[in-house]
Amino acid sequence: MQDIDSYKVETDLGRIAVRDTRGGAMPLILLHGAGYSGDVFAEQMKDAGLRDFRLIVPDLPGHGNSDNSAHPETGYSVSGLASATAALIEELGLVNCVVAGWSLGGHVAIELLGAHCSIAGVAITGAPPLVQGGLGMIRGFHFSRDMLLASKAKLMEHEALRYLRMTLGPDAPSEFADMILRADPQSRPVAMRSIVSGQGCDQRDTVESSPVPVCLIQGQNDPFARTGYVTGIRGNAIYEGGCKVVAGAGHAPFFDAPDEFNALLARFARDVASGKASVAPADPMRIAV
Repeated sequence: MQDIDSYKVETDLGRIAVRDTRGGAMPLILLHGAGYSGDVFAEQMKDAGLRDFRLIVPDLPGHGNSDNSAHPETGYSVSGLASATAALIEELGLVNCVVAGWSLGGHVAIELLGAHCSIAGVAITGAPPLVQGGLGMIRGFHFSRDMLLASKAKLMEHEALRYLRMTLGPDAPSEFADMILRADPQSRPVAMRSIVSGQGCDQRDTVESSPVPVCLIQGQNDPFARTGYVTGIRGNAIYEGGCKVVAGAGHAPFFDAPDEFNALLARFARDVASGKASVAPADPMRIAV
């Protein structure tokens, strides 16, 4: 396992806790989901195939060891979390980054697309790129009683465990529930409201017209994101022409099937670094339509 440096970065939006392998050529930033912290990416931090990259794993504001937002209504929105991530990129002086986001972190990564010149590629998992408006949520997500936990402020311990099993699967260590219970109670409802209301960019259009390559990785049995919806997303920027479906995986393929997920992510990042993964020229027939 690589040596990991842990530190905090001062930004105008608060202190952000970071895990950083320091080594490797291209920075690869991993963004966690709502209620979690960078600790969920333990299998990525020790993966031999990802050692060629400088892995940077922050705790989003209001999560883990990062500060709670002083302005929760804006700071925990998808746009606010994207601004915090952009501030981190700038403070660290990173260039040509690949950003990989899971769930809420995936929506944050999409918000960064085209808005930050240092981003060379984006990988998304468990985060269906939504069209703006009420139909976006219906098309992109399965709805269930358990999904309401993603927008609930204060969770009881048994609710945190249920949320853990739904998001990371039945094999997730019960101590991971401590991450969920630590998160600022305001972070989940504010983030969900910003997604439901369509604040920020039109995510599907942003992905399909992205100026940099986008890799879509989706768990076959995701109980939240509709796999059929994500596999239907096309565009000149989509890596290798379409979504990569991880058989048998749920909402968190990086946790359910780390070897397969890590190999996909490493291949994408290498192809971005070498220029092999590039955005194809726009189809003039599509523009005409």
